[in-house]
Amino acid sequence: MKTDLGAALLGALAARQRLRLGQALRRACIAAALFAVALVLAVIALVLLAWSGFYLLLPRLGPAGAALVVGLVVLGLAAVVALIGVLAGRRPRRRPAPASTAGAGLDGIAAGLGLSAAKAAPKAALAALVIGIAVGALPLLGSGRKRD
Repeated sequence: MKTDLGAALLGALAARQRLRLGQALRRACIAAALFAVALVLAVIALVLLAWSGFYLLLPRLGPAGAALVVGLVVLGLAAVVALIGVLAGRRPRRRPAPASTAGAGLDGIAAGLGLSAAKAAPKAALAALVIGIAVGALPLLGSGRKRD
């Protein structure tokens, strides 16, 4: 009798787990489909932004210069996305506990300047620096035109 009750309980538990798994799978499929739609829309938006950026820069830099600038911006964006993908796929590293909590030396100075994020993810900090320089240089590219 105990085995019949145990088998019935295990059968009910298995049916409940199958139902939960089916619901979770359905939610995952809907989320994946919505993500695919969002990805297609983002690619279309990126193409339109690159196209409009090309036409914006065309009078100032000519066709070759405008294509170069837009291509470099899109390539930089692709590099940042690839870097984020690589960093997201990594396991977090275990760091040893600090020897002292006083924060003396370069660690304390870096933390005081807000550079602890640069120490934690130097590749992301380098990518942010390169993007910042590129964005800062964009106004300088159009400075060769005459003002009326």
